[in-house]
Amino acid sequence: MDILEYYASQSEFTDPGPFAEHYAGLPSSVEGICQTVSEVMLDFMDRWKHPIQNERWLETNIRYVDEMIEAIRLMDKKNPVIFYDHPDDAKMMASSSHFVALAVSIMRAKGIPARKRAGYVSSGEFFKEYGIENKFMAYDVAEVYVDGQWKIVDVEGRGETFIPVAQVYKNCRAGSDDAALYYDDENNGIDAMIAVLIHDFDACAKAEMLTWDRYGLMDKPVDEYTDDDWALLDKVADLLINNDKDVDAIDALYKAEKRLQVSRIIFCDTPLVPPHKMVTRVIE
Repeated sequence: MDILEYYASQSEFTDPGPFAEHYAGLPSSVEGICQTVSEVMLDFMDRWKHPIQNERWLETNIRYVDEMIEAIRLMDKKNPVIFYDHPDDAKMMASSSHFVALAVSIMRAKGIPARKRAGYVSSGEFFKEYGIENKFMAYDVAEVYVDGQWKIVDVEGRGETFIPVAQVYKNCRAGSDDAALYYDDENNGIDAMIAVLIHDFDACAKAEMLTWDRYGLMDKPVDEYTDDDWALLDKVADLLINNDKDVDAIDALYKAEKRLQVSRIIFCDTPLVPPHKMVTRVIE
């Protein structure tokens, strides 16, 4: 299949549904789209700086863009305009996963091929503010086709240099890097890294999940992994490192491997509400 057509079309997760018409007046440049997203979303780590009620923490558990836009609309439901510069306490509480999902949705609607990528950033100034130093934090960015090439775009603008997860995973498997330095929220180690790896692969297959979602092989304790499980993860990493633009290979592997697929029931290990199971829109 054509890679540009593939990533210029919406997924189940990025489809704005009934809110598509609200994209019409939005900027068509990558920079303008990122600015638009920043005007309606607030990083959940900044919640203490604003008078935001605890029940709004549930906004971080939204996975589908149409539901994200509905949450934003409800901040000012009497206003027919959804996308404008909201006050910080009237922005949707979000993670980098949400920022990227909405940006990718708008880009695709504007005909810009784009996809979410999961990896790491060093714990720079933003994370230092929260006492997180000398670590690498899981972080989502967009990969966008502009000016005839694919470029990494930091939608939220809170990260340092983006580090692709597949190479880090391979280095840790080879013993040349330490998985304990790499965090997915409060979790670290190889099991947390495997979750980031699968999320990156799934996003390339247009299944754009949140960083704290667990399903498939992520539900299995690492000490119970078989040689075949490790071989599958190594295959995913090799594909992402060597041929991540081969959408036919990515699509085929995703469809063939239930261990990589988003399931109907997933486990959500969000830092803001008690861990829980939830139902996705996936039909198995």
